[in-house]
Amino acid sequence: MNRSTWIKNIFLGATLTLVLSTAYAHSEAPAPAKPVDPKVIAEEIFKKCMSGAKQLKDEQVCKARRPSIDQCVDKEAKAKDAKTAKTKCELLFLSQ
Repeated sequence: MNRSTWIKNIFLGATLTLVLSTAYAHSEAPAPAKPVDPKVIAEEIFKKCMSGAKQLKDEQVCKARRPSIDQCVDKEAKAKDAKTAKTKCELLFLSQ
């Protein structure tokens, strides 16, 4: 085997190794997202409600909805994922 063939084989082997290792790295599944506490989601929804309150009565409505928001998020988070629970409960309690 002459020198140029040897260099080509080494280059080809290195390239093949790089391609295969890159393909393997991209094929691995990403780490699952850390689950979000339903209490945190309920607090975010409540804060959005309070930030949208324009009058004192609106704030009182948000405070009255708080137990229902907590219950909704807890129930939906058990049935589905946290993102779906947040979306559904926001639609129920923030659309006015």
